[in-house]
Parts: sequence; C-alpha cells; structure tokens
Amino acid sequence: MRLNEMSCGSAGIRLRDGRICEVSGRWFALSLLEGGLLDWDMGGFSLAGEVGHVVAFWLNEQRGGEVLEVQEVERMIAEVAEAVGILPKEMGCFESFQLLPPPVEIELEGLAERAGDGFELAFFGLLRSEVASALKDGARIIECRGSRRCVKRLLKARSWNKRCRKLLEQIVNYLRGMNLPRGHGAVTIGVY
Repeated sequence: MRLNEMSCGSAGIRLRDGRICEVSGRWFALSLLEGGLLDWDMGGFSLAGEVGHVVAFWLNEQRGGEVLEVQEVERMIAEVAEAVGILPKEMGCFESFQLLPPPVEIELEGLAERAGDGFELAFFGLLRSEVASALKDGARIIECRGSRRCVKRLLKARSWNKRCRKLLEQIVNYLRGMNLPRGHGAVTIGVY
C-alpha cells in the first residue's frame, strides 16, 4: 500500500505533512463532493468530475514536474469551481475547501504474488488486511491496481478467459461487500 507517487512529467502536491503525491482528477472531484459543496443528486457528481479533471489536466500540462503546496492546489480547485458557478463564494465554502487525504494504492499483483499461485483464499485475506490498514491510516480513496495481472497470476492463466473474468468479478464483489463507511466520510475503492 502506498500513496500515488509522482510520475515523470506530472505535477506533484506537497501535503501538509510534507509527503509528495501526484495530482488526480478523481481525488479532486471526490474532495469537492465530500466537502458538501456539490449535491450528488443535482448533477454534482459530473460537475465535480469535470472541475477535478480540468484542474488536474492543467496542472500536468502547465506545471508538470513542479511540486506545488497543497494550499495552492486547493485554492485553484475552489477558484475553478467558483468560476463555473458550482461553488458559490458567498456560502463561505471557497475559503474552507480542503482536499481529502490522497488516494492510497494497493498493488493487487503484489498481493497475488505474496499469496502464491493458485491460493485465492490467501489472496482475499491479504486484500482485507491491506484495506484495513489503509482505513486505519485514514484513507478515503483506495485504488486497487493491476487487477488483470493479479487474476492471471492467481489462476496461472496465460491469457484472459472466462475463469479470469469470474475471479475478477469475485474480487470486485468482495470489496463491495466490505463494511465501509458510507455517506459523509465515505470510502471509495476503485479496481483497475
């Protein structure tokens, strides 16, 4: 489990604790939604996504390779949201906007390797432990990466097949079935 680290040419964000991570439109969008600044039911999800991805794209294009302070990035996101009319300045949200903790990445192929070829049950135990550790550390966004390579390793498959698709579905359903916080303070898990 690790923070999303900077890729070559990407803009970085120095967090309040001094750690540096890569910009992410999804992270920005979820932060806008979680802050209660946008209403999910009134198109807020798509608007937050647009603002988040536009700011992330601009930062990577115009400031790629630079490390920006988190307060500067939060100000940029709030200014864009206010400029397009989805963050009313008069509500006082503009000044109080803060990003959620950055996404935490779980490398599924690494878990499959630790579990051993063909040991799906051990894999699920390791996955549960990694998610629990991320939650204990305050993660709000968890990105599970390398799902196809993980599944192929667990099944000892050379190419993607029906069994692979079924196991990937089981992994996704396993994560969905975890008792994670919902509503305000919700945790988002993505499988890629």
